[in-house]
Amino acid sequence: MRAGERNRGRRLLALRNLIESETDPARIMKLRKEEACLYSELGNPPQARTAAESLLADYPDWPAGHAAAADIACRAGRWAEAERLFARAAELNEAAGRPDASDRLRTGPLYRLAEARGDFAACRALCAGGGELASVLAARASRLLAGHASLPGSCSEPLARHLLLLERSWSGDTGEDLLEEALTWGAPEPEWRWRFVVEGLELHASRGGAPSDWRRPVAETSSPVLDPRFGRERARLASLVGLR
Repeated sequence: MRAGERNRGRRLLALRNLIESETDPARIMKLRKEEACLYSELGNPPQARTAAESLLADYPDWPAGHAAAADIACRAGRWAEAERLFARAAELNEAAGRPDASDRLRTGPLYRLAEARGDFAACRALCAGGGELASVLAARASRLLAGHASLPGSCSEPLARHLLLLERSWSGDTGEDLLEEALTWGAPEPEWRWRFVVEGLELHASRGGAPSDWRRPVAETSSPVLDPRFGRERARLASLVGLR
């Protein structure tokens, strides 16, 4: 067993003891969420799912519980279930007066899952909350739907700025900065970085560049990337750039 797995195993045992001894309901709820996620990280999908379902049964209106259960479903490849759970988490955040948390789910995992199954109209609808990232992703959805889009002028948020650069390249810019952006990525969500790598390499190759130029960002991307496209894309790109 690797050191990381041993540490998580010890943490799981400690969590069980804490749950047994804890009396604060709010603390118990959070500890049980962590327990369910640890089962998933330890490669025990059935136990993780059982723990997540038990958590949701006891706390059906807790957005974080639904989001955690969605992550667990993603790790097990149950993508439709994950999308349903993320959507419920977004609804609960909205109802609780947390629109920012709701929008993060809609422009994050919900957008990517809808895009992965080709529902670009749903992608565009998910961007209704506003903000820099939503404006870039709305333009991306329009491009995927109709082949063209009106892009915002600039963005200050790191993730929105990265994706705006990518969309500008799709719209005809040279894309000469794409590789550097992939190598110095400072934004959250590895799933969006992977989309940037996949499409950046495609744009680079379509303009006569060598796919092997992108060997390092492909090599630096490892599981888990919670996107249904990742497995087949990683195998294809690894072959293109000369990785085993």
